[in-house]
Amino acid sequence: TRSILQVLLDHDNELERSVTPFVKYIDKILTMKCTPVPISNLPRITDEELNNEIVELTNKARRLPESDPMEVTTQPLTQTNGQKETSWKLYDITGWKPCPIGCLPDGYIPSLELSVTTNENTDDMDN
Repeated sequence: TRSILQVLLDHDNELERSVTPFVKYIDKILTMKCTPVPISNLPRITDEELNNEIVELTNKARRLPESDPMEVTTQPLTQTNGQKETSWKLYDITGWKPCPIGCLPDGYIPSLELSVTTNENTDDMDN
């Protein structure tokens, strides 16, 4: 998102004036979320631990039941309030409002940046 905006701003002076506060906001959010973690704080994993994990995952995969790749399975759709539930939904046109590219329909700007964190810090990212 940030990179796309920067390319647009480099080529459109009028857009740059109106969008610069938004870009500064993105930079602020990214700076807050992406605090570097020193390498010494990252867990050290040995070759032996990696090999043990590979063996464990291989054994788990072997215990999975085999299925015929050509077999077609169908599951009935569940009913909720008389409507069929699917993974895709047509957005209600009466409640639709335009939003900038990259925003969710409610105007929320998702952070698509990844940061290096340890397992202890992953709970903080959910807040």
